[in-house]
Amino acid sequence: RGSVMRVFLSDGVRRMAADDRGTGTPDLQPSSSSAGHGWGLLLVSAMARSWGVGPTAAGKTVWAELAVG
Repeated sequence: RGSVMRVFLSDGVRRMAADDRGTGTPDLQPSSSSAGHGWGLLLVSAMARSWGVGPTAAGKTVWAELAVG
């Protein structure tokens, strides 16, 4: 089974969480206009009010929270 994405809405906050079995953790990289990759977490960080990573029994969950309104 591959990645699983969930979206929750509660008290004006939209929380998105993606589970995967990968062993590495995402790291926010400095922006670079010449980089052809590494923009995903930079965009999430810019739009989300908070984000993080947590371990699961099968790998990890990467989550982000965005204000709704």
